[in-house]
Amino acid sequence: MTLKRQLKGIIPEQVLGSLSDRFDVIGDIAVLSLRKELNDYRSIIADTVISSRHTIRTVLNKISGVDGSDRTAEFEILAGSDTVTVHKEYGFFYHLDVRTVFYNPRMGSERKRVTDQVRSGERVLIPFCG
Repeated sequence: MTLKRQLKGIIPEQVLGSLSDRFDVIGDIAVLSLRKELNDYRSIIADTVISSRHTIRTVLNKISGVDGSDRTAEFEILAGSDTVTVHKEYGFFYHLDVRTVFYNPRMGSERKRVTDQVRSGERVLIPFCG
């Protein structure tokens, strides 16, 4: 069931329309990008995400775009407390703090494509990775 369907009747319909059903999951952290009109409903939305995905323990709201030399964004914690997680992807484990590093789980297939080309003894340089 989608996030919007779960919140139908709880959040007013005119505000619910600005909620996206899409969010990123990095390890056990869900990263949402909520519009300002949803500010009054942040905790309800976070609780709904946690209750519908039992592997999620922290919910963040991305409140800025990616910026700076490290290409990081600012987040507010909506539920939970820790921004450090372990993300598993194609058999690799990434231990990271989403507040201090740039990590986009949607780029997983690209990371897999690159790692499939690397041979033993080779070194990999990823320009502009932050």
